[in-house]
Amino acid sequence: MADDKMRCSFGDNCDENTLVLLKECKKDTTSHARYLKCSTEDIHIPESVLILNRAGVMGLGLSNLYKHVCLKHRNILGLHWKRNKRTYCHPLHDKSKSSTIARGVTVVQSREIWLKLNVVLPIGSGICRRCIETHKKEISMGIDLKEELKEMCSLLEKTANASNQTGDHLL
Repeated sequence: MADDKMRCSFGDNCDENTLVLLKECKKDTTSHARYLKCSTEDIHIPESVLILNRAGVMGLGLSNLYKHVCLKHRNILGLHWKRNKRTYCHPLHDKSKSSTIARGVTVVQSREIWLKLNVVLPIGSGICRRCIETHKKEISMGIDLKEELKEMCSLLEKTANASNQTGDHLL
């Protein structure tokens, strides 16, 4: 049985026997991102970043990798996450106009929305063509954020791999 201090950071009524550290969540997300049409060509989204983003934790600090997640929440927030069936989700979406989902929100778009509007929009959420264009004009922060996210995702993966190999569990 898990320690009293070890609880799932993402909800209650979890099976404590299935707890893992986020840094140990390393399943490949490529197919999932492709299925939701939210892949970013040169940024590999670690499973841990996907889980944190969808849980509303937007900080990419290394300390977040030491949060525990149960199997249920790992699946719900990770690779078994399902997009909301609403046809729009972007905060700037004009609700008076009908639209259909064109693709999923990328990790870069999700981060930009959070930084500029302080709204959490999970990676993979549906976005219409009109909102894609509006986002480019009004919210997009350019290549610098994309490069920063690419470096952060890469660093998080490397740090998790290195600490797993050395047995280091403290920051």
